[in-house]
Amino acid sequence: TGTDGNIISYDASGDPVAIATGDDGQVLTSAGAGQPPAFETTSGEKNLPYFMAQSGALTPSANTATKVPLSGSVDSEGSFDGDNDRYIPQTAGKYWIEMIVGVYGMTDGGYAVAHLKKNGSSVAEHNFTCATGLGNMHQSASFGEIVEFNGSTDYVELYIFFEEAWAVRTNQTQLQGFLISAT
Repeated sequence: TGTDGNIISYDASGDPVAIATGDDGQVLTSAGAGQPPAFETTSGEKNLPYFMAQSGALTPSANTATKVPLSGSVDSEGSFDGDNDRYIPQTAGKYWIEMIVGVYGMTDGGYAVAHLKKNGSSVAEHNFTCATGLGNMHQSASFGEIVEFNGSTDYVELYIFFEEAWAVRTNQTQLQGFLISAT
């Protein structure tokens, strides 16, 4: 006989044993060989840590890679450095880092390049080109990269290089990411 909801396992001697029934929302976890499994409550949070920072308008200079000023709006561990417009993860591991960049005001034939930089070096980029006849149109793109961090010694920033000093603005620009796997 048993209790509704119990699961049968085996103890270290190989004898059957009932695992205590868990509560609603709990998950069955394993402590490894030789240890009985148990129902436990999880935090419900996945992919911790995470962050999302956004930009106001930025008016760049010609032939210059300009760092996008960002303000942290969501940050699960308080790792966004608003004074330096960068994210400094405190947890080592692989992260999905994504940029959403909006550019407005490029002239016909102009181009811009958005760069995701880790510790000052570009790890991902996206090119914006304004086709003839489409000047002053809004362009936006979302692109991302898996980036590995050693912890608080690494950081990421977003830069945009503009070919000319048009009356170009970035708006609706975000830098965001979350931990995929800790190391």
